[in-house]
Amino acid sequence: MTAFAEPQPMPVPGPMPGRVDPRSPGLWVLLVGIAFGAWQIVPPLITSARGFGEIVVPNLLVTLVASLIGLTLIRRLLRPVEAPPWSGTWLMLLWGGFGATGVAILANDALQAVWAKGIGISFGTRWGAASTAPLNEEAAKAAGVLLLAAVSTRLVRSAADGVVFGALSGLGFEVVENLLYGFRSVAQAGGVDPVGASAVTIGIRVVLTGLGSHWAMSVVACAGVGYLVAANGRPLALRLAVAFGCFLWAVGMHWLFDSPLLAGTIGVGLKVLVNFVSALVVILVVRALFRRRVRQVAAEETDLGVLWPGETATLLGRHARRKARRRFHRGPKREAQASLQRAQLDLLEERVPVETPVEAADPWRAEVRRRRERLDLTVTDESLRTNRAVMLPYRRRVRLVVRGERARWPIGDDGANTAASTVRVAEELGPLGGRRRDRGVEPSRRGTGAAWRRRRREGQRLHPSTARR
Repeated sequence: MTAFAEPQPMPVPGPMPGRVDPRSPGLWVLLVGIAFGAWQIVPPLITSARGFGEIVVPNLLVTLVASLIGLTLIRRLLRPVEAPPWSGTWLMLLWGGFGATGVAILANDALQAVWAKGIGISFGTRWGAASTAPLNEEAAKAAGVLLLAAVSTRLVRSAADGVVFGALSGLGFEVVENLLYGFRSVAQAGGVDPVGASAVTIGIRVVLTGLGSHWAMSVVACAGVGYLVAANGRPLALRLAVAFGCFLWAVGMHWLFDSPLLAGTIGVGLKVLVNFVSALVVILVVRALFRRRVRQVAAEETDLGVLWPGETATLLGRHARRKARRRFHRGPKREAQASLQRAQLDLLEERVPVETPVEAADPWRAEVRRRRERLDLTVTDESLRTNRAVMLPYRRRVRLVVRGERARWPIGDDGANTAASTVRVAEELGPLGGRRRDRGVEPSRRGTGAAWRRRRREGQRLHPSTARR
């Protein structure tokens, strides 16, 4: 009887990407800022909800749906290779919704009072929003990403991280601002038709201006923040210049958006289009640079023997990774494959900063090797338990016949199991009851009808490839 070892937990090398250290001062500054903003914003929202209760549910429903759609798109599309960690995602959403909004409310009120007293009420009324909000709000949202980089250098290590976390901060800011403006519009309308007034305001801000609002401005500003804190080998003066240029670009986008220029529906649509195109250009450039760096790192790791030829294309695409996992049956084999992919991605993420020494990633390389060995053991153990070979995600395959079953087994240059190891596994499976002619590797062909019926009478499991159509 063959003894099977139970799967053991896999060791984790050092600090993994996305882990938040609770001892970090930056984390506590973020949490204090979030709490301060919530203390400023939540009581007025509760008061308005009590006065106009009929608009609470529709406003919250529309805002929740729009937020979920925005969150899904940002996490799925803005950062290449893999989505950002949930720890940083929630911190930035909360910071944008409460921390940045609370700071911006105080700063805007103070600066608008200065403009009204120093220049005049008419200027403050016409240009007050364009003269105060761009500088204060963009600085508040970008400060959150800068603090997140202080929380963990593994959360913000490139311009791509700055883009996605900036978009999340802008999304949180936009969601809370929409709620505030929705309730404010009801008060400005004198309480007449509160549902209609609130629906018009939130509808305009979500449908018409949502594509070019705070998230797009934050993408541009925070791309510079990510470039500034990245260990990319560039001189500090250049990184500061790029960060400052991106911030000024975002302030200009915000100024155009809030200015009285280009009034009317067409004008507002043009402003939204300009902001959206600006953010799209930054996103495409950052994605291209990030993917090029990941491919470079993957090629180096392939030369070192940590990654196998052909794995880079699979790791770079979410769909390709999911497809590779689904080629395993549900259970330990698929879980082992997913665990190996996570370790490989962690290795690539660890080496994205150019200034990171090659030897600093040795713990991650060791973890990839351990999980790869674990995958091989899981596949072999599961095959022996069920007395059938499994399908592995590689290109060239042959048929392995065991107890009348045919299952695909890989051989090829890009797979771990060569033809020799495949024959060895077939020999291991042979003593479990298969006839001598069924113990080796055969071409992919069905047996005779008599043999198929005999196996069915004997109660043996039939692989779908052996059934007659």
